[in-house]
Amino acid sequence: MRALTERGRPGFGRVRPASRGASTTAREILLMAQIARLRSLKERHAHLETRIAEEDGRPRPDTAALAKLKVQKLRLKEEMERLRPQTH
Repeated sequence: MRALTERGRPGFGRVRPASRGASTTAREILLMAQIARLRSLKERHAHLETRIAEEDGRPRPDTAALAKLKVQKLRLKEEMERLRPQTH
């Protein structure tokens, strides 16, 4: 989506600052999307924690499945860490 530049023409340059009372800015929309993405990642991370605990609690846990789940959980955590500085 192209934004209006400071000169009022469509482009990919700097976006004009929003006037008071204006609708949601592009920056606010991006921030809301990042927050929603972070929330989704946290939910998936918690679900993986549950699955790992369930597998680990079995009498004979599947070590390959556990390893795969732990790698997935680590990747989610890394993605959450990349997003956090952008949202604060």
